[in-house]
Amino acid sequence: MRFKKKQFKPSQEEILLLEKLRRNPKMIERIEPILDMADDPNNSLDAHQAEELLIEEIRQLGNETLTSWAKRIEEQTASTQRSQHKKFQQREKKTSGGGPGSEKSK
Repeated sequence: MRFKKKQFKPSQEEILLLEKLRRNPKMIERIEPILDMADDPNNSLDAHQAEELLIEEIRQLGNETLTSWAKRIEEQTASTQRSQHKKFQQREKKTSGGGPGSEKSK
């Protein structure tokens, strides 16, 4: 008799988290060592070493997250400014309608 593996169906929350992580590969690089440490039943680190590792990984995660966030904000701002500039340039220039002061001097 063969045992069938249970089909793992991720929740919508898990799917959204995976999508976000795929868009932010640097975060995966920071989270993996933390998860590895948490999943290691034969952890060779003492409490002090584990604490140092966690502090460093979380510090780098925060730094990379803020850097990524700032770049996205900068790109959005630049894109908005470019589109506003294009709209401004597309407006037609007013032409003289022959009003006062438009006649040639005699």
